[in-house]
Amino acid sequence: MTADPFAVELAFERLAAELETETAEHVAGWWRQARAGGPPPPSPASLARASARRLLDEARQVPALTARATPWWRACLVAAVEADPRVSSARAQPWSWSALGPLAAARNRAARALGYDGFIALAADANGAAAAGGAGRDVLDGGPDALAATSAADISLPAVTPGDLLAVAGRLASRLRVDPAGLRVDLGPDHRTFVVTPGRDVRILVSGDRTVSAWLRALHEVGHGLAGATGARPSRAVDEAVATWASDRLTVAADVRELLSVPRPEAVAAAALEARHRRRRAAAVLADFELDLYRDSSGDLDARWQAATAAAGWTRAAAVPPPAFRDDPGAQPAYRAAEDLSGRLDAAIAAGASLIDAIAAVSA
Repeated sequence: MTADPFAVELAFERLAAELETETAEHVAGWWRQARAGGPPPPSPASLARASARRLLDEARQVPALTARATPWWRACLVAAVEADPRVSSARAQPWSWSALGPLAAARNRAARALGYDGFIALAADANGAAAAGGAGRDVLDGGPDALAATSAADISLPAVTPGDLLAVAGRLASRLRVDPAGLRVDLGPDHRTFVVTPGRDVRILVSGDRTVSAWLRALHEVGHGLAGATGARPSRAVDEAVATWASDRLTVAADVRELLSVPRPEAVAAAALEARHRRRRAAAVLADFELDLYRDSSGDLDARWQAATAAAGWTRAAAVPPPAFRDDPGAQPAYRAAEDLSGRLDAAIAAGASLIDAIAAVSA
């Protein structure tokens, strides 16, 4: 490193203050839009500036700044790709299988312009997830027959309400030694968590309902919320691992009993295990397809998708690609990595680690 560390630190502090302010305003605006069912606002322009990315590259080489600079550096990578004019043009096309290939090719070109072999290599840095990896292993008590026996079980659960979910979050926060004071829960058209200011202002939206699926999704968001409440800015893969760990509390009958106080916790846990099995299969299919997409974005992608999903036992046809391939590029390998990381996180928590310490352990 040739830059003066003191000069880099001063410049980084100015940039960090700018990024923190603009990102908080962006996330708060996104939360308002999401509550009304609207689209997210444009990302802060500062994230896509080449000068910001260069400075963050330098700051990461200063040991005292590495931990603080890295999350912003990760955010800048994807922002730079999405701000590329060719990517923006490809994203603006009507969403279809024929539009997916040109969008992936444009992202590959933008990533190569930033010095990467392609978009997947850049996304691996941005999300803290390797380009390949497992998708977790299920331990299915009773085997496949138990899944079949519980899939149609009559399970009575309370509705997901803001008050009840905050109470559940409080119980998990106590276990994980996290201060939940900055958490807020509201009803909205979908499930999403908005970390406006890490450690101080974290807002969760849930859509209600009283099904096992609704509670799994709500607890997933609680996991994101608790990660945000620690004040840390973990990588995408680790953040998703915390959310996965929280959702998987429903696969443990003792946790179901503690968190939800329902009369049949074993039935809830069995149904949640079935859902986890489907989730892990989906994570593998989506990650493999996205990796393959950026390795070769030519040809009939619709046919490739149908072949991949048929091999996994899916029967539903998809008229258009999953929107995540457009709106959340490179995230599918992070979701798959989270399945493995959540197991490591669970082991650290079971050994007595706080959430912030467990996050540090699996981030190493």
